[in-house]
Amino acid sequence: MKAGQYGRPGGWPTVPLNEILWCEEEEEEQEEEEEQEEEEEEKEEEEEEEEEDEEEEEEEEEEEEEEEEEEEEKKKKKKKKKKKKKKKKKKKKKKKKKKISNTNNNNSSSNNNIEKSLQIKTYSSF
Repeated sequence: MKAGQYGRPGGWPTVPLNEILWCEEEEEEQEEEEEQEEEEEEKEEEEEEEEEDEEEEEEEEEEEEEEEEEEEEKKKKKKKKKKKKKKKKKKKKKKKKKKISNTNNNNSSSNNNIEKSLQIKTYSSF
């Protein structure tokens, strides 16, 4: 190369200014696009994480509800059992009372019979 060729001393070619600006603009655009893509990826990741968190929360809530329902059912069953036991106890008590009253009645009637027979014997002896 000759000195002064392309408008520079020492013969280095010069690049038109519009080409330099165009390359710089293109580089800037590429950088901006890359940044936008990175931001979009980050947003997508955040959204996915949020969705996963929401799903986990919903699952936890459902599990808690199920547990509460199970506890309620257990309580109801216990109450029913207690009621049944109480009823059985009441029935047994009633039966015992009946038996006692029957035996009392029987005893009293037998006592009456004995008294009558004694009375008869005493009167007959006179």
